[in-house]
Amino acid sequence: VGTPFDPYVNRTRCGGAMLLFAGVAGGLAARWLAAGRRVAGSLALAPLLVLLVALLATTSRGALLGLGAAAGTFALLAPRGQRRRRVLPVALGVAVVVLVGLQASGLLDELVGRLGERQGRWTNRFAVQAAALREFVRHPLTGTGAGTFPVVFSAFQTIDDVRYFGDAHSDWAQFLMETGLLGAAFAALLGRLLWRHGAHASTSRDARAWQVRGALAGLAGLAVHGLVETNLHIPANAFLAAVVVGLACGTGASLRIGARNSSPGDAQDDESTGAVVGAPASGAPHMRSRP
Repeated sequence: VGTPFDPYVNRTRCGGAMLLFAGVAGGLAARWLAAGRRVAGSLALAPLLVLLVALLATTSRGALLGLGAAAGTFALLAPRGQRRRRVLPVALGVAVVVLVGLQASGLLDELVGRLGERQGRWTNRFAVQAAALREFVRHPLTGTGAGTFPVVFSAFQTIDDVRYFGDAHSDWAQFLMETGLLGAAFAALLGRLLWRHGAHASTSRDARAWQVRGALAGLAGLAVHGLVETNLHIPANAFLAAVVVGLACGTGASLRIGARNSSPGDAQDDESTGAVVGAPASGAPHMRSRP
């Protein structure tokens, strides 16, 4: 199973990348469908299906947790009236197609078998995470230093395991251990920024808001997956996550500016141009009625 996921040595980290790609693809498909571009939206569902099959083919249990978190986030960010009417039917259809694809490829049995595994290697990763958190308690303010886990962990490793641990098997445990509360403060600021864009997108009727919802869903899935895997400590995944954060913040900021500039009577943006319906065209004079 490892060969199709190269250049990722660890297939679970490939699952982390698929979470981000799937979130962006799902948001783009939803945007086009919401704008009435049914052909484009339906075609955009094809790469989403491929990405979901690839994600499940990794048989990563952490990626499955992330997928559940991403789907839940996407549904929660959808306008309340559209959850049953649009999101749930499409989500159920995608799930059926993905399961059929897994069954046809012979990967469904392997995935189900992985869910029932109770391996010592799986147990030891939680012991590594606990050890990293204990080291964070010893150095709470600044941590041991960014990127120092492979160097310092051997000094306090108490796990009976001959393997070399180059990471904590958890983005968050390793992040806290290496950067302490200062690093956690920066992560909290980023989370607050994304929360603001998500809160606005959840009430916006602009079709572009689906792109924000999709990007945030992928990031939420990666964050949950990061509880049991070090996705963000892989440069490729970290770079991809930064791009998705930029997509969410850039589109979200555009929506907020458009909403602030529109009048209270304007209800929707024009999908094709991004201009506010009812606003004067660029260069057109503003006419003021005389009393």
